[in-house]
Amino acid sequence: MSKLVSTNKKRAIFVLGGPAAGKSHITKKLFSDVASLDPDEFMAQMNVEKGYEPNEIHNSIRIKAGAKRAFETRNALLVGQSFVYQSTGWYVSVLRVLINLAKNNGYYTEAYYVETSLKKALERNKYRDRVVPEEVVRLRSERARETFCQIKNLVDKSGVISNEQSN
Repeated sequence: MSKLVSTNKKRAIFVLGGPAAGKSHITKKLFSDVASLDPDEFMAQMNVEKGYEPNEIHNSIRIKAGAKRAFETRNALLVGQSFVYQSTGWYVSVLRVLINLAKNNGYYTEAYYVETSLKKALERNKYRDRVVPEEVVRLRSERARETFCQIKNLVDKSGVISNEQSN
């Protein structure tokens, strides 16, 4: 897999996909030169700070991780820092607002959908540090694709990245 074409402009990159689709993997592989705003990383960090096991997800941690990502996104926009915003696309309205904010602040906007079969995502999910309930994987995987279809025409560049073969 090669790096995607880079621009000299500040970039706001939105990487969408269901749980265990490989959003973090793709982000590290293709956008390692850009700050990543990954809610899973924020939750993992907070779990360690609180002494929780990786699989323990507490609503307070989830809420704090979301707030931290919102804060970090705001900061990136304020200082003109390029960033990757990883999401299952649950809140399409939030993504629309962020895309508009980025465009209004001179960002080159990109959206990518990480395509992985549900079967593969469910298989990967079994081996993650943080296992997501199967019904959530199913629901959010479907929603991620729908959201991508709704936002792909709002950005300067969009595409689908197959991640079926990666583990």
